[in-house]
Amino acid sequence: MSHIVHVSWLSPHQSVDLYRGVLSDAKIEHRESRPVDEYFFVATEKEAQELKAKMEHCIPRKVYTVLDEDNKPLMREGSPVLHSEPEIAVIKIP
Repeated sequence: MSHIVHVSWLSPHQSVDLYRGVLSDAKIEHRESRPVDEYFFVATEKEAQELKAKMEHCIPRKVYTVLDEDNKPLMREGSPVLHSEPEIAVIKIP
């Protein structure tokens, strides 16, 4: 089974590499990068959870209000819809 830590950004100019020390001591077997997505392949679920936790601790989260086509906040149930970056998730592939 593969364990992947997936990081997605809103901006193609963002990267985990911009945050010193996040990847130090991580046992990354393989890495793939796309303009707004990064994939870090690790051996075990424990390593994936530890890397995710370290990323969440070291990378500051930014929160944005989602706008509609008229450049007004998109509302859901009376509140503006928010999106935060980066989104960090562990993916398990059998």
